[in-house]
Amino acid sequence: MTKTTIIAALTLAVLTAEATAQTDSDGTTTAHAQIHGYVSADILHEWCQQQPARAMYYVAGVLDALMLAANDAGNAPVCIPATSTLAQARDVVCKHLRDNPAKRHYNPASSVWTAQSQAWPCKK
Repeated sequence: MTKTTIIAALTLAVLTAEATAQTDSDGTTTAHAQIHGYVSADILHEWCQQQPARAMYYVAGVLDALMLAANDAGNAPVCIPATSTLAQARDVVCKHLRDNPAKRHYNPASSVWTAQSQAWPCKK
């Protein structure tokens, strides 16, 4: 596995996990995380509407993985301005998902990449 794959998998696991508490037979409470599977672009769109912080963390994870892959390959897939904020990156993705409902069946990571590359294309 590459570093990019590991980071992306960990990010998805954290974002799709649901913490639960379980009381063991000895009376101690233990927290457990259950992974519900991969996030869809529809779910990311819902997060944009209802849980914007969660959407922002997902976008951050995908962008980190994209930029890590770009560093490994020697080229950047997007050229986000240094002065931009993570909230702006999230807003770009949320707007893309809102404006393109027919594309919400796509992988959400590809939606993040598409939205960012359209908003901030690299100069050639």
